[in-house]
Amino acid sequence: MRTEISARLGCDIPIFAFSHCRDVIVEVTRAGGFGVLGAVTFSPQQLEAELSWIDSHVDGRGYGVDVLIPGTYDHAAEVATTPVWDLIPERHKAFVARLLDEAGVPALPEAERIRLHEDLRARERTNTPAGARELLEVAARHPQVRLVVSALGAAPRETVAALHARGVLVGGLCGSAAHVARHREAGGHTGTISTMVLVPQAGSAKAANLRRRRRSAQKASGAAPSGSARAKASWRPMRRRRCSRPGPRMRCSANR
Repeated sequence: MRTEISARLGCDIPIFAFSHCRDVIVEVTRAGGFGVLGAVTFSPQQLEAELSWIDSHVDGRGYGVDVLIPGTYDHAAEVATTPVWDLIPERHKAFVARLLDEAGVPALPEAERIRLHEDLRARERTNTPAGARELLEVAARHPQVRLVVSALGAAPRETVAALHARGVLVGGLCGSAAHVARHREAGGHTGTISTMVLVPQAGSAKAANLRRRRRSAQKASGAAPSGSARAKASWRPMRRRRCSRPGPRMRCSANR
């Protein structure tokens, strides 16, 4: 099943597997799909080791890397020495706690909660924009990385431009059709919307966005819009008198 995206990424089938496990990335990629390594929890040194291992096991095929690249953020907080956890507003913490309670997710045992909290504290700076840039610098040293995905939606324009200059495609996880309509490159989804519901909505939104872009380009160039009476081929139903398969027939009456 060859598509434009599979041709551009060099995979056999357009099936993407996101995982934090390098073994999964390798097996999916070698099978003809496209593995994307979730790098959020890695330090630059750990990511270098993971990517080097993947490079040596995917038979020269391309794969991707997924990082957190926020488009907007608090620049002062990024350079602050205060622990990131202490910078998170209490209402955000309460919101997450309420979601877990409503979903019936039990609280972690206290010892496990403390262990995870300390583990996150040890590598929390990899989740900042500066940390993401360091991870991208590591990924840039590996030519087989052909896709970078922003787990927080659209990446900053300067980041996209830098990746495109290296020939790397950019994707953004989206949680609504509106996210797709705003950007040319997007993939996957995040949030509570099911993929099977989101995909057709995203396709419709993307088509509408392309039509708007085309009309804007035609207007700027002075060309007749594709929907105008003198440029559009109008289609209308027509019935034939004798037809073994009754039903509407379509004919084109261009420039009438």
